[in-house]
Amino acid sequence: MAEAHAKREQAGAVGRPVLVLERPVNGEWFTEWGRPLSALPDDHSLLLELDRKATEAGLSGNEVDAWCNAVSLYVLPWRVAAEDTCTAVVQRFGLLPAGAESVVLALRNAVADHADTNAVAGFAGAVGLSRTNIARIATEVAETIDRDSLEEALATGVCEPVDFDRPLRAAGFYEGINVQPGHIAAGLPAPRPALTGQVAAAIDRGGSVLVTGPSGVGKSTVMWAAAYATRHVLWYRIRRLQDKDTAALVRLARGLKPSTRSPVGFVVDGIGIGAAEAWDVLLRELAPVPGVMLLGSVRSEDLLPLRTRGDCTQISVGLDEEVAEQIHTGLVASGASTAPHWREAYEAADGLTLEFTHLLTRGRRLSDVLADQVDRRVVEGRQTEIEVLAMLSVAHRWGADLSVRALQQQLGVGDADLRVALSRLVDEHLVHEQMGRLSGLHQLRSGRLADAVHAVPPPMLDETVIAVMRILEDGQLQPFVAGVLTERPDLDSVVLEQVTAELARRTGAEAIIGVLQALRLVDFTRCAGDWARILERHRVSPAHRRITLKLALTTKEPLPNLKPEIAAAIAEIKAAGQLGAPLRDALVARLGMPELGRRLAQCGSQEVAQRFLAVLVGTDLDLTGWPAVLAGSPFGQLVAASPIKSLGDILTTARAVSVALAESLLDVAGGEEAVMRGLRAHSPWVTEVSVMEQDSGAVAYARLLQISDRIQPDVDKATVEFGRLLLRCLPRCESVDVQTLLPGGIPLTFGDLTSGLSKLQRRYDSSPTQVAWFRAQALIATAAAGTSDWTSRTASVAVIIPTLHRYLATLTRVWCMGRSRPRDITELETMQATLQEQAAALTLPADSASLSALPADDAVEDVWVDRLQLLADGITDSLTRRLLDPQEHRSLACYARDTLSVTALRVRDEERWYLIGQEPPDFLNQLAGMLDDLHAVLAELVWGGLEPKSIMTEARSGPSAEAFARAAALARRTAEARANAVQHKLQADAEAMGLSVRLYTQPLSDANATEWPAVGMAVGVELGDLAEWPVVVEQLSGLLRHDFVSQGNRRAVLLVPLLDGRPVRLLAQKLQTTLWPGTDLFDTWGAELPEPYPTPLTDAAIGAHQALQCLSALAHLMTLRDPDPRHQEVADQAGAEVVQAVRVITELQPEDPIIGEVVGFLNSVARRVASEFAADAALQEPEVPNLAISLARGLTGNPTDDFLQLDGMISIALRWDLDPDRRARLLAGADD
Repeated sequence: MAEAHAKREQAGAVGRPVLVLERPVNGEWFTEWGRPLSALPDDHSLLLELDRKATEAGLSGNEVDAWCNAVSLYVLPWRVAAEDTCTAVVQRFGLLPAGAESVVLALRNAVADHADTNAVAGFAGAVGLSRTNIARIATEVAETIDRDSLEEALATGVCEPVDFDRPLRAAGFYEGINVQPGHIAAGLPAPRPALTGQVAAAIDRGGSVLVTGPSGVGKSTVMWAAAYATRHVLWYRIRRLQDKDTAALVRLARGLKPSTRSPVGFVVDGIGIGAAEAWDVLLRELAPVPGVMLLGSVRSEDLLPLRTRGDCTQISVGLDEEVAEQIHTGLVASGASTAPHWREAYEAADGLTLEFTHLLTRGRRLSDVLADQVDRRVVEGRQTEIEVLAMLSVAHRWGADLSVRALQQQLGVGDADLRVALSRLVDEHLVHEQMGRLSGLHQLRSGRLADAVHAVPPPMLDETVIAVMRILEDGQLQPFVAGVLTERPDLDSVVLEQVTAELARRTGAEAIIGVLQALRLVDFTRCAGDWARILERHRVSPAHRRITLKLALTTKEPLPNLKPEIAAAIAEIKAAGQLGAPLRDALVARLGMPELGRRLAQCGSQEVAQRFLAVLVGTDLDLTGWPAVLAGSPFGQLVAASPIKSLGDILTTARAVSVALAESLLDVAGGEEAVMRGLRAHSPWVTEVSVMEQDSGAVAYARLLQISDRIQPDVDKATVEFGRLLLRCLPRCESVDVQTLLPGGIPLTFGDLTSGLSKLQRRYDSSPTQVAWFRAQALIATAAAGTSDWTSRTASVAVIIPTLHRYLATLTRVWCMGRSRPRDITELETMQATLQEQAAALTLPADSASLSALPADDAVEDVWVDRLQLLADGITDSLTRRLLDPQEHRSLACYARDTLSVTALRVRDEERWYLIGQEPPDFLNQLAGMLDDLHAVLAELVWGGLEPKSIMTEARSGPSAEAFARAAALARRTAEARANAVQHKLQADAEAMGLSVRLYTQPLSDANATEWPAVGMAVGVELGDLAEWPVVVEQLSGLLRHDFVSQGNRRAVLLVPLLDGRPVRLLAQKLQTTLWPGTDLFDTWGAELPEPYPTPLTDAAIGAHQALQCLSALAHLMTLRDPDPRHQEVADQAGAEVVQAVRVITELQPEDPIIGEVVGFLNSVARRVASEFAADAALQEPEVPNLAISLARGLTGNPTDDFLQLDGMISIALRWDLDPDRRARLLAGADD
């Protein structure tokens, strides 16, 4: 403005510069023409802001003062200017306001023409309108006005000028009301610049525009915002659009004499069915008139009847994130919602504004809008749409969709009628169609539609439920039946009657399984409601309800150390018990046991059969005397032909129904002897399997043989899995006794540890269907006990974490400094109480919408541990108490590091921070860091040389805010110094013994809390003769004695001989409490150690001998059981390994005597193993034990000849690899 004024002055123009604005400035109207800014008070906000911006622009105070003396402001809204001009014209020519608008448009057009000219001509050639010019233009236009044409549409209320100047504020705006122009002027709706810009651009092109979308999505907002943005158009709002009104509107448009410079527009908010033809007529009549525009909003369902829709620019409106955020902000500001964030509701709404607003407010807008849509169809007699809505809304509300053809057949309507009805419902976003399937658009919307459709019968809800069930597919019966009866227990008898009828005509297993599962889900849901009341009565905090319910479901005996309210609630829940399954049992009674048996007999699939059995748990189904019937049935054939693992799954599922049923099925499978044969066939390593009768009952007994660590790498896992299979296949057994042994019946015992042992009891084994049912019960009970949504939870978490961080920081500072000022104690107690209260109120959300579809055979995932609650309670309760007791510091160090610190990081990673628009707070990283610091301090106090006084001194040596960090740094320095001292002492002691050692260290990235300091160590000893190694290893073991109680845990130390500075991997040992072979530990050190010395002969010789051991073990196995094809596969592989290893050895140096000696030894062992396989005893070597047995006995502490010979071979081979110059001497020594 200043630049423009400077140009005017240069051109010699006179006059005061005036800035004319359409809106008030910060709420203030400037209505005094010519009043300079300098006349405002010195402290006026406008002058203060002007001074600030002038300073930023580098203007001097004199320049600012001069400008304020010159310029003035004047606020003149566009509509006020138009109305004032119109009033002047009315007074001058005696016209009515409608007629005066034509004169105003003509004058505006003239002003626009002059403005265009001046933009090019500059000040010298500038033109303007004189009073004479204005009077001439006004008079010429006034003389041509048809007053009757202009007044008709306005006088009869067909239309009115749009008022954008008077703001309209509504308290419930964001809860969902019809948007008016005044709302736009008040700035209430969320700005939608992209959509508004599209509409405005179409208006500027002179076209007609339709803003489309479903009800409540925001069409009116976009339409009125676009009209507001194009206020150069003289907008009229059409209040009534009928065929008889179009002529008056056309005459008004023509009478206003619009032009492209002074356009006239008509707005229709909501083109309904009745107005469609009138819109078409109006569009056709106004199309030839230049400068006339049409703008309308239309629901998707009403778009189809518009014949001229193709002549209009169509802008579709939907919910987006920007609008969602704006709506949420408005709702919170108005008090209509307390939701902390909009994201979760936005994702759940699937782009539907009505659903989004309802999820945030739980208000009535959604129900009201949908009820209006239903009422309009009732009034207009659109019965087919009502019937379709009734069926689809009820089906979708409770988890089902419908086939188009099945729905058509049920309703008895023709293709044409159904097509029209579905087109309108789909366009209105009430119904969704895909691949011939129909459903509602959103389950929330379908629920409200179902209520609205059935509010005034007909139809009756029970009739619709019955009609829907008739056309549901078998797999949809479960969610539908469960959903209906969960919400409407008054329909129990109706649903039971209908499902009985449905099952009479549906012969497939899917239908009966789904219905029985649905009924037991409903039964337990009602039981869970009673449990929830028990939790309330005992005042179990929300945070503890989930684990309380889990304990009530799983524990047999009372647990110690539970909180009193939790223990009391569990006791009452157990005393009350589960109330059975009355609905499920009622249906079972209606069907009868014979019918259930016949249905089960038709199950030819293991998956289907197990699901069928699972939903019958608790019915005591007994098929005693039925083996003959089942034998020829699909189910009987399935049981008889099932692989042993599948049979075990079927039998354990059946046993949960009744032991008698499981035993009957075992008979169908051939009885226990057939199962024993199947178990032997299942595992090629089984040597014994039977049932042992003991005082405690029948025990399933089995023994397996370990032939090779490479072929059987995880013996513990394999043993446990076989024990579980054994137990599942033998219904009468309550436990197992399964053990994997080395050849010769030698247990896998190393030190105090025995591997390969299972004593599994049946009460600790649950079938997949039992796990699935337990998880389902837990989810249902949790949902009944009350949960929150994820947004509310995450917002609560975000509030707790900063306080928890401050609490721990204060606690550790006070503790390490040894100062407990009253102010600190009061602050800690206040924070502790607050945090414990907030943590107790936390809940983990449960998805209750999916509970009706929980499967009978597939366990859903569930999280039982609320990690933040665990973290908050752990810090404010357990850590706080134990920190003050030095006797607790040992265990507390582990708890702080391995539990609390890890939990803090999991909270950081697992909470849904995006739902509240945040990144994970850095406070959690800091919490984990403080807990790691606490671990360091406690660990050095307990296992190191740090004294409490030293910690206190260090903590007090600087600012108190950094006291604990200083104490932790001291603990780490002390631990590092102590570790260095240990290494130096080891070095010195070893040198005193004449040993040349090299020490290697590496940080332990996976150290547990007791491994302090977290450093791994390897000791290399340079040797001139490897024969010294056994003695050296014992010497090092003595030097490396470690007290695990007073010094903490220590990772196994690697001991390895060095030859010319290179480690010999095969001789590596690891020292924990005793010495063990250390090649596996050696391999974990990688590049931290020098490259190992190559040992090709030793590696190949060991590989060949291990393969021969495997073959020998197979030979022993053949004496204990029948052969199996897998045995031959193992034997072929082992034999090939022997051949390959011998080839490698021979090629190393064919003429070398040591090589010949090793090959000769291996060949002699191979002949011996071959003789072990000989069926003819005459071919077996007499008095020679089985090689595998002999070697296994050598591991027990009494070395056998074979064990010593193997050791000698390895020693010779290793010396050959490491010292080629001594090869001949080695052979000579061996001969001696």
